[in-house]
Amino acid sequence: MQTYQDKIDSFIQIPNIGRGKIKYIGPVNDKKGYFVGVDLLANIGKNDGSFMGIRYFNTVYPQSGLFIQFPKVAHLVEQASKNAIDTVPRRNISETIQYTRSATPPTPVRSMRMSNNVNKMTPDLRYNNKESPIEKHSPPNNEEENDVSMEIDEFSSSVMIDQPVQSPQRTVTNVTNMTTNNDAKLQKCLETIKMQEQTIAKYEALLNEQRLVLEEIQPVMDACEQKSIILEKERNELQQNLTEQQTLQERQKLDFIKEQQELLTAVDKLNEEIKEHSNNAISANTEIDMKEVEELRNYKKEMETARIKWNKEKEQLRMHNESLSKEYTELNKELMKLSAEPQPTQINNNNNDEIERLNKQVDRLEQQLSETRKQLKRSQVVPTDTSNKEQDSSLLCVLCEKTGHDQLHCPSQYSSTQ
Repeated sequence: MQTYQDKIDSFIQIPNIGRGKIKYIGPVNDKKGYFVGVDLLANIGKNDGSFMGIRYFNTVYPQSGLFIQFPKVAHLVEQASKNAIDTVPRRNISETIQYTRSATPPTPVRSMRMSNNVNKMTPDLRYNNKESPIEKHSPPNNEEENDVSMEIDEFSSSVMIDQPVQSPQRTVTNVTNMTTNNDAKLQKCLETIKMQEQTIAKYEALLNEQRLVLEEIQPVMDACEQKSIILEKERNELQQNLTEQQTLQERQKLDFIKEQQELLTAVDKLNEEIKEHSNNAISANTEIDMKEVEELRNYKKEMETARIKWNKEKEQLRMHNESLSKEYTELNKELMKLSAEPQPTQINNNNNDEIERLNKQVDRLEQQLSETRKQLKRSQVVPTDTSNKEQDSSLLCVLCEKTGHDQLHCPSQYSSTQ
């Protein structure tokens, strides 16, 4: 802000408000940023140069002070020195000449010449006054007017000193020549002033056009500024959201890594436990298998011993069965023979006794055979298909010489008996 302190007391044209003088550039209490304090040329402001009880500059009118944010008028503040020619009051030539005429005691010739010159200059000066109405009220510059009056006095005194005392006719001729020369110079000066006025008017029109363009562009610039502020706010919000998301992702990544390490540790531990259980199971199964194998071996030995014993008993029973079958057959034959031969009554009685005896023997043999069969059934510890086949093959009928039944259940026996 120090670079802009030299702009203080410079005039500035504010769009849509008017012209004013820069009185203050700097911070304002309880407000962010920098502000420009302007003293407007009319009572159209908002304060008297103070804000919240603190005075920052003095104003001409009670309500001609105005505080504007510096970024909004920065370009106007920078152009304040360039536009100084438009803001500095221009000296009115007619007032200067009138002031010079009143300050210097005129001679009769000088008074007549000055009155003619003033009448000639009046239209241009009126145009000048119309172009710059504010400058009519600006105070005259005493130094410049003194310089002009001094130039006129020196010119008249030199004329009076250089010219010797001559006759009135020659003096009038010289004065006329000098008046003609001065009129030509004055006309040239007036033309130059007119050209300058036209140039100034041209520049003023150009500045007015630029001011209108700026006033038209100002809403767009304000909208762009508001949009840029909104975009900046959105960018900050997006940046903040992005930062939060990155932080959250980093935190989640660390949590995932930690959880992965815990899972890997748990998996390793489970693998070790599985290996340990597998080894224990293998050893336990091996022990169980060994025990089962040993039990099976012992059981096999017992079965072999029982089978041998059962075979021996079976053989004994078979032999006993054969003997009983033979006896049964013989008795059966004798019974059939006795029943077939006709004999006397005594003999029949004896035969009946014999038959009864034989029947008792047959019953006894049948009981023995039934008991033998029961013993054979009890002797079968583990019946298998092979044992059943052997048992079926052992049931060989002696009468019909067929397997599957014995002599007691032979169907041929009952058929022959009938």
